[in-house]
Amino acid sequence: MAGLHFIAVKIRVLFSETETIVEDYALLETLLSPGGVLDGKLENELRRQRYIKNKIFSESNMPGDDRYVGALRLTYGHAITCNKAQGGEWKKVFVNTMGIPSLKWQYTAVTRGINEIEKF
Repeated sequence: MAGLHFIAVKIRVLFSETETIVEDYALLETLLSPGGVLDGKLENELRRQRYIKNKIFSESNMPGDDRYVGALRLTYGHAITCNKAQGGEWKKVFVNTMGIPSLKWQYTAVTRGINEIEKF
């Protein structure tokens, strides 16, 4: 498909009332791209090919109507402890406050985020 590589994935959603398994495709080329974004030319070629092969998608133009255009766009991330994070900053930070008894450590964790903080 437009010279791109896809892989079938199963993802377990942890933060919901009931355990949910999502089955989908992931686009491997986005793993190393900044922000998980596909190059514009490749994106256009993928869409062009899928318009031809998928009538529903060609009529709706909704990525969810095509398993390849709507494939998960994943990128690498990493997790570190709050102690190791001191002095570093990241664009988006996820903070699990459960199990962090000290407000000092919660403050340190929350102040590592530059643009977004997701606290749970």
